[in-house]
Amino acid sequence: MDSSKTNKSIVTPVVQSKNNNQKAITPYKLVDDYMVTDTGFFDFGLGDGVYAVVKRNNRLVDTIDKEFGFRAINDGSYMYYVILGNGPAIEPNRQYQKSISASFGSFIIINGDKKIDVSKTAPDLGWFANLTILNHQVYYWQVKKSGDTNKIFAAEFDPKTCLTKSYYLFNNPIDADDPGYFAMPYLKSDTICFEANDGKISKFSSDFKPYN
Repeated sequence: MDSSKTNKSIVTPVVQSKNNNQKAITPYKLVDDYMVTDTGFFDFGLGDGVYAVVKRNNRLVDTIDKEFGFRAINDGSYMYYVILGNGPAIEPNRQYQKSISASFGSFIIINGDKKIDVSKTAPDLGWFANLTILNHQVYYWQVKKSGDTNKIFAAEFDPKTCLTKSYYLFNNPIDADDPGYFAMPYLKSDTICFEANDGKISKFSSDFKPYN
């Protein structure tokens, strides 16, 4: 995949709240030459959070979910989650100078001036993915709707090849809206672990092959 084809910045409108008691933030370094130039509150209906406006060399990179942040994949390569502004928040948060109504955009991998829209490249990288980065690879819960339930897979996305490998684990109806419904995949020694709600752990080798 030619990642340069996804090199357009996603511009998010930032809306001034009626509350002007809070002062604008002092820009600060995020990582490398990426700077946070503004922050604010966002509300997306099912929940809320804090966004950060990120610039590089005084040019807009994106408006991101501050909690997810810039997660390092390798030297100079980072992953973040885009926040899309839809207008003023119905109920502005008084702790922030700016509040917006928002929706989630895409997971993006950036390296210099090149971007990969991972949400379009990795299959079913959605709300319940709860992804993590281990050994320079992206691991996530892949959820496929199947009738009245969902088929759940353990998935690995390779940022270099933009290919995804996955293994079926079990079915689950998912009766909640919590994006942390499944525990974040984690590394124990050299073993990649996907821990289900019932405590059962699916284990994979460092090259993502299932242990029997």
